[in-house]
Amino acid sequence: MWSFWGPPGVGEFDGVTFMARTLSRDWENYPKDEFLEKMPGTWHGATVEDSGDYVIVPNPGLYLYFEFHFFFPEKRGTRMEFLIVRGRDELRDLWIVGKSGDLACRLKSANETSISRDAQKAAKILAKQFGVKQVSG
Repeated sequence: MWSFWGPPGVGEFDGVTFMARTLSRDWENYPKDEFLEKMPGTWHGATVEDSGDYVIVPNPGLYLYFEFHFFFPEKRGTRMEFLIVRGRDELRDLWIVGKSGDLACRLKSANETSISRDAQKAAKILAKQFGVKQVSG
């Protein structure tokens, strides 16, 4: 996977850190109904899947290795609280959490196994090149 990305910190990382900051800030305080209606048209190529507390938004044309999960509490009409960008495939153990445009990354084993080396490397790149703090737990 890393050879596909080229040098560390380019490609999807550039876009995903920018979009996570932007989307977590710009869609904060949107009610779920409005979000479901406006998001796909606003972010061309995205689809939305309402999955209860989370609305999952993949945009495979831009991001092969990440998908965006917007958290809405179950209470109807409640506004978006935060965004989690979930890694896919080799990065499945990496979570990037955004609230009000601020980001943190977290490593969490997806299948009760050890955390993948790709996810560990990705977290280090996010911290070093993009100033995304790493949190534990």
